[in-house]
Amino acid sequence: MVRLAALAVLCAAFAVTLAAVLGDAQPVWFDADVASFMLSHRRTGLTSVVEIVTWLGSTAVLVPLGAVVGLVLRRVTRSWQPFLILAATLAGASTLSNLTKLAVARARPDDGLVNAIGYAFPSGHATAAAAGWIALAFVIGGVIASRRSRGALFAVALLVIAIVGISRAYLGVHWSTDVLGGWALGGLWVGVVLLAASKRGC
Repeated sequence: MVRLAALAVLCAAFAVTLAAVLGDAQPVWFDADVASFMLSHRRTGLTSVVEIVTWLGSTAVLVPLGAVVGLVLRRVTRSWQPFLILAATLAGASTLSNLTKLAVARARPDDGLVNAIGYAFPSGHATAAAAGWIALAFVIGGVIASRRSRGALFAVALLVIAIVGISRAYLGVHWSTDVLGGWALGGLWVGVVLLAASKRGC
């Protein structure tokens, strides 16, 4: 019941964000305020750090990391379940993000500090980070006995997800609603994958 409730909340969050974006060709009311705040707080040193941190939400990092973790856990657990969960999570998150981008076709902000191609909504980095890091915390947590350690692992995952999303707004390649939509979509998808895995016992 808790998992289903969480999925319902994430689904509603994505639907509300999507409706807000589709309802107005311009950024929704708080997008401009967040963009202005980020712009006013840009600093050369901070930007250099953010440009590195934002890679934690890229498939270029998450896919190899997921493959390594999945294969290591295959040896530890003698099961393909962790690998399959990570593969399904990352592949599905990327596919859903790209399809939604094409369907919504929202333009990116025009003050980006790094090169970014394609449409804006949802943020692909935020989507991949939410799905990938939660999945990583789940499969790694499955071989950790300590509840406190598992809690710390999930806390770190949530922190990374938050930082990646904020980095996309800071770098000016996404509106804040792109990030919110990505978080919701990524969380929703990994929730579906984990629920399906628990039902099938794969």
